[in-house]
Amino acid sequence: MCVPCAVANCASCELDADYCTECVQPYTLTGVGAGAYCTKTCKRIGEGACSWNSCTVMDGTMCSECASGDYVPIDGACTPYSGSARSLASPCVKDSRKGLCTSCKGNYFLYQGGCYSASEYPGTDICDERNTAVVDGQVVCGRCLVDGEVPLDGTCTKPKDGLICSKGTCSQCGEGMFLFEGACYTKGEAPGTSICGDTVRSTAGCTTCKAGFAPKNGGCVRCSDSNCGACASDPNTCTACLAGYYIQSTSCIACHPACKTCSKAGADKCTECSEGYFATFATSQSGACLSCSDTTGKDAWVGVGGCRLCTAPATAGPAVCQDCLSGYKKLSNGGTHTCHVVCPTGYYETAGSCVQCAVDNCAACTSTACTSCASGHTWDGEQCVPKTCPAQCVCRDQSISCIGCSASAVEVRPSHSGSSRCLLCSDTRANGGWTGIDGCKTCRLADSVGPVVCLECEAGRKKLTLDGVLSCPSACPADGFWTNSSECAPCASGCLRCTSDSACTACSSGYYPTQTAVSAPSHCRPCDDTASRDGFVGIAHCAVCTADPAAKTLACSACAEGYGLSGGSCAPCAAAGCARCDGGVCTSCRRGWYLAGDRCLACPSPCTACSSAASCLACADGYFQALPLGGPQECVPCNQTALQGLQVAGVYGCELCRAQAGSGTVLCLRCRDGGLPLENYCGAPPAERRLGPGAIAGISLSVLVLVGGSVGLVFGLVASKRTSQPDGLRPLTA
Repeated sequence: MCVPCAVANCASCELDADYCTECVQPYTLTGVGAGAYCTKTCKRIGEGACSWNSCTVMDGTMCSECASGDYVPIDGACTPYSGSARSLASPCVKDSRKGLCTSCKGNYFLYQGGCYSASEYPGTDICDERNTAVVDGQVVCGRCLVDGEVPLDGTCTKPKDGLICSKGTCSQCGEGMFLFEGACYTKGEAPGTSICGDTVRSTAGCTTCKAGFAPKNGGCVRCSDSNCGACASDPNTCTACLAGYYIQSTSCIACHPACKTCSKAGADKCTECSEGYFATFATSQSGACLSCSDTTGKDAWVGVGGCRLCTAPATAGPAVCQDCLSGYKKLSNGGTHTCHVVCPTGYYETAGSCVQCAVDNCAACTSTACTSCASGHTWDGEQCVPKTCPAQCVCRDQSISCIGCSASAVEVRPSHSGSSRCLLCSDTRANGGWTGIDGCKTCRLADSVGPVVCLECEAGRKKLTLDGVLSCPSACPADGFWTNSSECAPCASGCLRCTSDSACTACSSGYYPTQTAVSAPSHCRPCDDTASRDGFVGIAHCAVCTADPAAKTLACSACAEGYGLSGGSCAPCAAAGCARCDGGVCTSCRRGWYLAGDRCLACPSPCTACSSAASCLACADGYFQALPLGGPQECVPCNQTALQGLQVAGVYGCELCRAQAGSGTVLCLRCRDGGLPLENYCGAPPAERRLGPGAIAGISLSVLVLVGGSVGLVFGLVASKRTSQPDGLRPLTA
């Protein structure tokens, strides 16, 4: 049987446990045989070596400063300090630049640049363990064991002038110092500042001791009660207790656990509450502290089930929970928090919190999908909807499945499940590229994707027909129309504003009034009417003019396209494709042409409008405007599906289309066969366009192999699908 070596710091022993033959680093074997023991040696070279001339502790056997800043002296040997884990675990508070300590933590005291254990060798050979004390979290020494050293400012060092010390302990201190438990401390310096409150250093002794200490014979002594905060001049008579205690006679008694501070015993005598409790009393008063999780409560005050940390409400009521107990999930709602063992319906758990499902009326979900709708609701492919037939649908046998559209709706996209997707004629929101018309009652689909064709307006709406297209405004336009019962009737030709088809109040652009007061449509004449009318003669090819009814004269201010002003008349522009000219010089071109210097050049086909040969602004039907990566805009066929460096692709089989903002595919308006697209598709491309010869051959072989098992697999998948996912539900990301 193996037993541990009895010699401290021994690495190997023979014959018996007391016979050490080798020590652990950095200890060295001293002596031979059963009396041998392990002592530390000061390492001078290599990793963890002591700094030059720093092997000065305990007769040169221990180090006061390490050569590397990544090491510090612990119990006389250089110990690794680098890295957050090592520095946190080390008892040393390291100097910012050097490999030594400035103070110590835990049961270690500072001595000559290193930290030494107060209860183990070699620390017990430096300071008497029975004469150590803790001041402000640091161990200080009251009796030194090394010859010629005395306790000064908590550590052992050579004595100063004015100190009276004997056998490693002091009985009197010099100027600017005071005595505490056999050691002298400098006033105004740590750790003495945690004992004495004096700031004047010209005198000896302390006149004002800090909380927990009492003045005695020019020094300070601890209050006999460790929970005492002040004991005046008698260490045995406490006058004030530390937080968490109250004074009774001359002793300090612990407050109830619910109280951080209290006036007397009991949970209802708190002046401040402990963590995990909240106050039922006003500030500067005393009363009961209730647990944050106390759901029984007192009067109207009550905690929150499963709550770990909380604050008191402004008035009597539930506490304001800030954090939950372990095993509970926090649910936040409008600034309040509740705690749950299991997240409630409509929420899912993530990182210890309950988060509301993104889909309304969803009972169970993940962060990306609704897996079950709330009672009375069902999944329609995108959301949880009430189990009622949608208003725009026709359903069978009280089913929620839409099999057709109501009279005020039109079917725009049948779903794969056989249900119809209906768009209300008045719904102006886009649905598969289709939009309704505001105020429309009945409608049909147009020949291409876009606005529907309105057939009838809702009650109270006006009927407005422009270019054969019916719209349903709430009021007729101010220009060009007059209200005739429920219809918007157009003003007569040349009349801008009218009150009836025979009462005109203003002429349209391109017309002029033949009288000072326009009262009839016949009084508005075209500017380019060269026949004599009411004493006026028009100006050929004039587009905008003003009239002088008194002088019966016209002044042309703008000519028709292809003409320019010349001496009050409109003369043809000489350049081909010119829309406007001035003094024979072309200033703008017709659509389909662009200005190059003083002449117009035709836009390259299929571009119908451009600013230059390389910059297209509009495309002919069957093309869409695209911006190649790193190039100018160009016209691309609607059926070009390969991106080929473009940011937008066409749709296979599409004949008429338009680009969509924020989409990688155009919106197809009409298919090549004359039909309408289904979910923006005109049919799949031929197989040979999608697959290479090798892929086709491979697929053919795979089909032969898989056909035999496919029938059974289909039945298995159908049965599996019925049990693996609630009916009608799919992931939101699908």
